[in-house]
Amino acid sequence: MTGASGRGVFAFAALGDAGQAATGAAEIGRGISDVQLVALARESRHEALEVIYGAYKTRIYTFLLRFLSDPETADD
Repeated sequence: MTGASGRGVFAFAALGDAGQAATGAAEIGRGISDVQLVALARESRHEALEVIYGAYKTRIYTFLLRFLSDPETADD
Protein backbone atom coordinates (compact mmCIF):
# COMPACT_ATOMS: atom_id res chain seq x y z
CA MET A 1 0.00 0.00 0.00
CA THR A 2 1.35 3.44 -0.84
CA GLY A 3 0.39 6.95 0.19
CA ALA A 4 -0.05 10.03 -1.99
CA SER A 5 3.70 10.61 -1.97
CA GLY A 6 4.29 7.15 -3.42
CA ARG A 7 6.02 5.99 -0.25
CA GLY A 8 4.98 2.87 1.57
CA VAL A 9 2.33 3.24 4.25
CA PHE A 10 2.35 1.08 7.38
CA ALA A 11 -0.64 -1.21 7.72
CA PHE A 12 -1.28 -1.21 11.46
CA ALA A 13 -3.68 -4.15 11.60
CA ALA A 14 -1.31 -6.38 9.65
CA LEU A 15 1.43 -6.01 12.24
CA GLY A 16 2.13 -8.42 15.06
CA ASP A 17 2.46 -7.78 18.77
CA ALA A 18 3.71 -4.30 19.70
CA GLY A 19 6.34 -5.82 21.94
CA GLN A 20 8.09 -7.66 19.13
CA ALA A 21 10.79 -5.74 17.26
CA ALA A 22 13.70 -6.89 15.16
CA THR A 23 16.71 -7.98 17.18
CA GLY A 24 18.82 -5.05 15.99
CA ALA A 25 16.03 -2.61 16.79
CA ALA A 26 15.60 -4.07 20.26
CA GLU A 27 19.32 -3.67 20.94
CA ILE A 28 19.40 -0.03 19.87
CA GLY A 29 16.28 0.77 21.90
CA ARG A 30 17.55 -0.54 25.21
CA GLY A 31 18.11 2.30 27.67
CA ILE A 32 17.73 5.06 25.09
CA SER A 33 15.23 7.90 25.56
CA ASP A 34 12.68 8.90 22.93
CA VAL A 35 14.65 12.11 22.33
CA GLN A 36 17.78 10.08 21.56
CA LEU A 37 15.80 7.71 19.33
CA VAL A 38 14.38 10.63 17.35
CA ALA A 39 17.90 12.01 16.93
CA LEU A 40 19.06 8.63 15.62
CA ALA A 41 16.02 8.40 13.33
CA ARG A 42 16.84 11.82 11.89
CA GLU A 43 20.23 10.39 10.98
CA SER A 44 18.38 7.73 8.95
CA ARG A 45 18.99 4.96 11.46
CA HIS A 46 16.36 2.42 10.41
CA GLU A 47 16.66 0.59 13.72
CA ALA A 48 15.65 3.73 15.64
CA LEU A 49 12.52 4.09 13.52
CA GLU A 50 11.63 0.45 14.18
CA VAL A 51 11.92 0.97 17.94
CA ILE A 52 9.86 4.16 17.89
CA TYR A 53 7.22 2.56 15.67
CA GLY A 54 7.09 -0.59 17.80
CA ALA A 55 6.64 1.45 20.96
CA TYR A 56 3.82 3.66 19.67
CA LYS A 57 2.00 1.82 16.85
CA THR A 58 -0.79 0.46 19.06
CA ARG A 59 -1.44 3.83 20.69
CA ILE A 60 -1.45 5.59 17.32
CA TYR A 61 -3.81 3.05 15.78
CA THR A 62 -6.16 3.27 18.79
CA PHE A 63 -6.21 7.07 18.54
CA LEU A 64 -6.91 6.95 14.80
CA LEU A 65 -9.63 4.36 15.25
CA ARG A 66 -11.41 6.53 17.84
CA PHE A 67 -10.89 9.71 15.82
CA LEU A 68 -11.97 8.27 12.46
CA SER A 69 -14.49 5.62 13.62
CA ASP A 70 -13.47 3.50 10.64
CA PRO A 71 -11.04 0.57 11.01
CA GLU A 72 -10.09 0.53 7.32
CA THR A 73 -9.20 4.23 7.26
CA ALA A 74 -7.36 3.96 10.60
CA ASP A 75 -5.39 1.03 9.17
CA ASP A 76 -4.32 3.10 6.18
